[in-house]
Amino acid sequence: HAHNVGGTLLRALNLEELVCNSEEEYVSQATAIARHPTKLAALRAGLRTRMTRSVLCDGPRHATALEQLFLDAATSTREALLSKKKTNLEASRTAKSQKLPGAIASGDKAGGDSSDKNSAAAAAGSGGASPAESLSSSAEML
Repeated sequence: HAHNVGGTLLRALNLEELVCNSEEEYVSQATAIARHPTKLAALRAGLRTRMTRSVLCDGPRHATALEQLFLDAATSTREALLSKKKTNLEASRTAKSQKLPGAIASGDKAGGDSSDKNSAAAAAGSGGASPAESLSSSAEML
């Protein structure tokens, strides 16, 4: 973990060339810097300025970047939820239309098959009327 933090700090200060991936590389890098005292002095002299100008010490810029991350996360979550809701709604509509194909095609709101009603009416001898209508017209004839 500590080596990752060090690398992150060096990158934030635009000192990527000092990031090392192994102990051997670190020793080699440290030895090379120590052999050049003027380069080491220049590096030390500029560290405070690099730090104060970096994102590490820029609270407003950091807050803006963090706010944007939160907004992006909220937008992604909202879009995913809306997409899931739309998919569920479409699946529900498809399931309903597959369950009642005869009722939807015949316009029968009750969901029954109109051919069953017609056959019952024909059996009652009413010429297509419902059983209740057949009884009513039979009673009128008496």
